[in-house]
Amino acid sequence: MNRVQNRAAEFERLFIEALCNAGVQAVSDFKIKTKNQFLILDTYISSPQRAIVEIKMLSDNSSPRLIDKAQRFLAVSREAFDQQVTCFLVIVNERDCPSKLLSSEEWMTIIEVSGSNAVANAAAQIRDQLYTSIPAERMSQLSPAVIMDALPEAGLLSDVLVNFRTRISPDAFEVLRSEAASFHREYSSAHYTTSALCVGRMLEFTIYTLAKAWDVPINKRSIGLLDDLDQRYKVLSNRIIEYAYEDCEAQKNMLWDKLKKEILNFNGTLTNAAMSLNDNHEKIYTDFPINIEAIIRGVIKKYGRIGTVRDETKFLLEGKIREVMDIRNRAAHADTSGSRTDYGQHQIDQMIDSLRSVLFSLGNMADAIDRVVLEFNDGQ
Repeated sequence: MNRVQNRAAEFERLFIEALCNAGVQAVSDFKIKTKNQFLILDTYISSPQRAIVEIKMLSDNSSPRLIDKAQRFLAVSREAFDQQVTCFLVIVNERDCPSKLLSSEEWMTIIEVSGSNAVANAAAQIRDQLYTSIPAERMSQLSPAVIMDALPEAGLLSDVLVNFRTRISPDAFEVLRSEAASFHREYSSAHYTTSALCVGRMLEFTIYTLAKAWDVPINKRSIGLLDDLDQRYKVLSNRIIEYAYEDCEAQKNMLWDKLKKEILNFNGTLTNAAMSLNDNHEKIYTDFPINIEAIIRGVIKKYGRIGTVRDETKFLLEGKIREVMDIRNRAAHADTSGSRTDYGQHQIDQMIDSLRSVLFSLGNMADAIDRVVLEFNDGQ
């Protein structure tokens, strides 16, 4: 590593430390995936709003194309966020004369710093810009201690979950935090099957509370009824399979009685669902699966005019949510043989990767919806 690289690495270390001390949650060398490649970001900010920072040291020997290259890297990096991220290019000027920088663009802010206070100045400017754009009513709910909290108990998920602190109510965020802590304890103790249940609950609760924050109409009774029907249908399917593949005549007669009983149970649940659609029960669910795909479709109905919402919900409904919930459901329910699937670390790590992808997409949607709502309010 040459001297310029050494200085850059030291600046980045002190810069992240200064951001965290100022209530901005940031990590270095954050890996993201665009449509075509994986990229490593100099600095990723997860809270109070998502942002990416590219840092360049400008010396007398720097290439004239240094800044242009950094801007192009940020432009490509934005793809992973569906353009819904704040971008900063921090230029640390080590030359005797000021640089002739390109002006900041709508999607990117260029910050030039120099001298002994370069780190503090860069961190302060970024903090001010990120917090200024948060609605006052949200900021009023956050104490300094809460702002400084990086969710260490959330472990592997802290950097993606902390972004939702300014998206949902404080009470709801505390529930999400508790679920994340439960997951981390189970995962750290190698209780991987239980970890799968925790991941499923986190996903359900995050989508539910975000939808409430976005004023998406949710008939909680109807969603619960859909899940009741889904569970009854699975039991009925298992009874049909058991009956169809049984060769012993005596056993087949017994299974036929069970099948008829399950048909009656399913019909009863279906009738109850039809008769109870107008009932509504105010409750935040954390202890049984809700129909999150129905909620996502409600988000599409209200915000489908926003391109990012259309893109991200398509991504979620085409498989990412199902990847997480299929593992969660297999961990929670016995199959036709009466046994439950047990998972190892490899499968749970894959589940976590899928969950991070889902949370990342939800963050893109949240940024897009927030911008549209703020623009609407400013125009009133």
